[in-house]
Amino acid sequence: MNWENIKLIFSKELIGTLRDRRTIITMVIVPLVFYPLLFAGVGYLSMIGNVKSEETVSKIIVSGGEFAPQLVKDFRENKKIEVILSEDDFQSSLQKGEVQ
Repeated sequence: MNWENIKLIFSKELIGTLRDRRTIITMVIVPLVFYPLLFAGVGYLSMIGNVKSEETVSKIIVSGGEFAPQLVKDFRENKKIEVILSEDDFQSSLQKGEVQ
């Protein structure tokens, strides 16, 4: 192949692409409109998820708290943590999602 044939094929394909509206919309308009909206939407939803997770109070079960009284005290001083001392049936509470 020589360069003249390559230039001819390239110009033919370029003209054909510019005549087709769907191709122009797909190549130009969709990326300029859709991608910024997509990134803004994902960022917004991520921010909402972070705010919700920061606002919720975590309920934890401490098993053997008598061996680490300072740790239990530190947990109780934290406003985002609710301490529940060891229950006999803590596995079911954990499975139900009542505690973390």
